[in-house]
Amino acid sequence: MHYTICDYISDITQNSIEAGATLVTVDYRDKDEKIEITITDNGKGMDELTLKKAIDPSYTDTVKKHKREIGLGLPFIIQGIEQSQGEFFIDSQKDKGTMVKFSFDKQNIDTPPVGDKSLTYLTLFNYPGNFNIAIQEHNNQQETISFNKKELYDVLGDLNSSETLTLLKQYLKDNIL
Repeated sequence: MHYTICDYISDITQNSIEAGATLVTVDYRDKDEKIEITITDNGKGMDELTLKKAIDPSYTDTVKKHKREIGLGLPFIIQGIEQSQGEFFIDSQKDKGTMVKFSFDKQNIDTPPVGDKSLTYLTLFNYPGNFNIAIQEHNNQQETISFNKKELYDVLGDLNSSETLTLLKQYLKDNIL
């Protein structure tokens, strides 16, 4: 079960990485009445039939099921979003990538809490694989901040050392909108 909005972000981003994306972009917008997240990737994408299966709650991808410890799939994400009167949209093109856009009504009692964004982003930056992840955050005051795994790696070096992880976590915590 997804307990926070950050769980949704992590799950969809992990899908992108597993789809062979070399670039994943997370766009997080905190607006007056809702929170909007758009996650795009340049992974393998899905044809129309595969996309229909991916959002079908009765379909199980046995290959992915054995590789993952976490991840409840798009049907559960869609269900959670719909329960909170949010919106969900997905577009995917075979060999080009996927875009998932979803939102939550901030006033709805069923909207999950946001969660720990700094820890979530830190975790996303440390998923295994050769990919870049770019995160943009926007708030009500028209402020925007961007984080990019490649740029952070260029400045900090190894993102897995305890010293670097501590520094990066504090940096994210201090700068997230």
